[in-house]
Amino acid sequence: MDGQNTDPGARPESVLEKTVPADMAAMPDLVAFLEGALETMGCPLAITTKLMVCLDEIASNVMKFSGAHDLRVRLEHGAPEGTWRLSFIDDGTPWNPLTHADPDITLSAEERPIGGLGLLMVKRMMDDVSYSRDGETNVLRLRIAQKS
Repeated sequence: MDGQNTDPGARPESVLEKTVPADMAAMPDLVAFLEGALETMGCPLAITTKLMVCLDEIASNVMKFSGAHDLRVRLEHGAPEGTWRLSFIDDGTPWNPLTHADPDITLSAEERPIGGLGLLMVKRMMDDVSYSRDGETNVLRLRIAQKS
């Protein structure tokens, strides 16, 4: 073994988080936070791009629809090496976005109901997306591994 921790349940090497009011006016602060954190942690451009898209999709949905007062975004990097986790924690109405059917993308734009494309995009870009309700909070976790 080369000394690297290969335990998938191991604690991350780096964790940064930011809490903002769950209001669209706070979106620029979240974008600046995540861009800066990803740069500081040395995240590859391909993963940075995907995580920034996910931030826009998930945070804006929480801010617009959840009724939350606050939104906490947590970025974790490390164990196992090359794994990036982005978590969204809010105190809004209980809602598991993963229980809703994906939109039928075979339909034309005119035939397809509004909504759901952003979450579908997030699920397809990430290696894993999970939801839990922890007390009074929604926790949506995204994970993507750096490919060799």
